[in-house]
Amino acid sequence: MGGLRDKLLHPDVIAAFVEAYQREYNAARQADIATRRGKEANWRRSGSMYHPSMKEKMSALEERRTAIEVELANPRDEGPLRLHQA
Repeated sequence: MGGLRDKLLHPDVIAAFVEAYQREYNAARQADIATRRGKEANWRRSGSMYHPSMKEKMSALEERRTAIEVELANPRDEGPLRLHQA
């Protein structure tokens, strides 16, 4: 049992785990940031166009804009947390 514990807690195994975890965590955060930036860009575009022939499309965009405003007003956390190697 002690040998198994020593192998699982070996510094090289822990270092490999931490490195993989950091890489995956940071990739997920980058994807969240990219999604948020895309939503912010959609929000800005939806507020800058109008033409009477686009009334139906404009209504849909306004609904989407409102949904995005609600989502942006209630972020999941307070910003990106980046993990760095020690």
